[in-house]
Amino acid sequence: MKNFFDIYYKEHKKLFLIPFILLIFNISVLIYSYATTGNFVEMDSTLKGGVTLTFHYDLSINIEGLKEHLINGAETDDIDISIIRNMLSNEMIGYEVVTEQGIAKELLVELIEEYINDELFEDDISFGSQSSVIGQNFAKEAGWLFFIGALLMLGVSYAYFRDIIPALSIVVSTLADVIGVLAVFNLFSIKISVITIGALLMIMGYSTDSDILLSTNILKKKDGTLKDRMIGAFKTELTMNATALITFIIMLLLSSVEAIKQISMVLIVGMFFDLLNTWLMNASIQRTYLEYKESIKK
Repeated sequence: MKNFFDIYYKEHKKLFLIPFILLIFNISVLIYSYATTGNFVEMDSTLKGGVTLTFHYDLSINIEGLKEHLINGAETDDIDISIIRNMLSNEMIGYEVVTEQGIAKELLVELIEEYINDELFEDDISFGSQSSVIGQNFAKEAGWLFFIGALLMLGVSYAYFRDIIPALSIVVSTLADVIGVLAVFNLFSIKISVITIGALLMIMGYSTDSDILLSTNILKKKDGTLKDRMIGAFKTELTMNATALITFIIMLLLSSVEAIKQISMVLIVGMFFDLLNTWLMNASIQRTYLEYKESIKK
């Protein structure tokens, strides 16, 4: 670990290129998505609108086969199917079908019954619809939430450090984490939902904590050498990240609730980018700025 940190400490300006190039790539992924689809990210029915049909059925179904059958029968390619499991026993209790708005409940039920060769009773079926207007309005409001969150981060960081450069560095590092998560979801064709947005806001808070912890050790504290202070901050963050990562992996692997799985996926990917952007981007900017300030004093 000591040899690794020595290399990192010495070559921080070269290592800065890694998160910088990755950020440019991630932004390019989002721009390409916008150019080809009209949206920076792929959204599910909770954001773009659609219908959800849930039916209780404890027998195994070939999801891909059912999906293809529904696509052909309903004449749409916008269909997602997921398994519903009992929260405690993890037993399969049913399926959830999500598709675009305008498809009738009766048609979906008929196609499902046709595929499974069985009858679905009314008591076993739940049907819901989300307006595309409501979904789009929520997506716009979420965008404003991130914008306001970034402004508040900038304001708090500036008030604490009394300097615009460290404050901007923290905001850029945090937003790079969010952009990274969205780019990864795009690359793996994972749709974002209302739940994903909540998890991204959690990542913003977590990332801000780690960035301020590092920046305080670099710019505020004066005891010991800069290298010793950074080693202390590095050990603290590794402990935090390891503890949180174990928790999130357990959530992902053991939980049968789809919402918890989505949150844990966002947090795991976000923590990877947080470690990268905090220590290779934010730390390098802060150190370079500190060296610049010290050279001016001399």
